[in-house]
Amino acid sequence: KKVTAAAHKGGAKIFMQLMHTGRIGHPLNLPQGAEMVAPSAIAAAGQMWTDQQQMQNHPTPRAFETSEVASVIGEYVSASQNAVAAGFDGIELHGANGYLIEQFLNPGTNKRTDAYGGSFEKRNRFAIETAAAVAKAIGANKTAIRLSPFNTFNDMVGDYSEIPQQYEALATELGKLKIAYLHIVAYSKVGEPLLKAIKKAFGGTIIGTTNRGHFVAKVGPGNRAVVSAEVIEQSHQVLSEIGVTALIIVGGDGSMTTALQLQQAGINCIGVPKTIDNDLEATA
Repeated sequence: KKVTAAAHKGGAKIFMQLMHTGRIGHPLNLPQGAEMVAPSAIAAAGQMWTDQQQMQNHPTPRAFETSEVASVIGEYVSASQNAVAAGFDGIELHGANGYLIEQFLNPGTNKRTDAYGGSFEKRNRFAIETAAAVAKAIGANKTAIRLSPFNTFNDMVGDYSEIPQQYEALATELGKLKIAYLHIVAYSKVGEPLLKAIKKAFGGTIIGTTNRGHFVAKVGPGNRAVVSAEVIEQSHQVLSEIGVTALIIVGGDGSMTTALQLQQAGINCIGVPKTIDNDLEATA
C-alpha cells in the first residue's frame, strides 16, 4: 500500500503484473509440498537457480487435470482482488514469455486432448476464461494482459503456421471483454500486418514492446545521452508503423535523458532506467 499510495500521490496510475510460472521453476524454490504444474507434462530445456543446490534442470511438471483448471483461474482472481485491495489501479495478466498462460497457448507445451488443447481456439480458452473471470471480479477497466507471439524464451516453439490466426482470434475475444489494454511483445517476426490485425481485432488500447529501432543514444559529457536526428526519425517511424501513440525508452542509464530529448522533439515518451529484458531497448 505504501508503493501504490506513493504512485497515486504523484498523480500516476499503477498496475501489478501477475504471473503463474507453470513449468518454469523448481520445487526447491517453492513452499514445502508444492509441485510444478503445467498444461502438459513437458519439461523446459535449461536450468533454474536454487539456493540449496545451485543450478538445477527444470523438472517435468505434472499436467493439470481438467477439473483443476477452474481453481487455477480462481487463483488469478484472488491475486487480482488482493492487488486491488492493496491500492493497485488494476492488474496485467502475464500471458507471455513462456509462462503458464502462454504454455496453454503454444502447441509445443500444450498437448492436451480436452477442451483446453488441440486447435488454437481451444488453446486460447484458458487465457480468455482467465481474463474474463478477473474482469468480472475486479472490473474490465482494471484488467489487462501481456502476450508474446513468436516468443522463444523459456524453450517455447516460436514459429508455427497458426500464430497470426491464433493471436488475431485471441485479440478478438479479449476485445469483447472490454479490458483496459492488450500488451504485445512485438518481436521483429511479428511484423506490421499482424500488429495492425491484432490492434483492429482488439479494438482498444495497445501497448507494444518492440526491439525495433534500437534506440541507443550516444553518451556525451556528464554521462548524458545525446539523441541524434536519426534516432528521432526512428522514433517517429516506429510510432507510425506499429500504430501506437507513445514510446517507453528502456535499457540503460541514459534512458531518462534520451526520453527527455525525444519529448523536446515532440515525441510522446517516458524513460525507464533499467530493464530485465536485455534484448529490448525500445518499447512502444
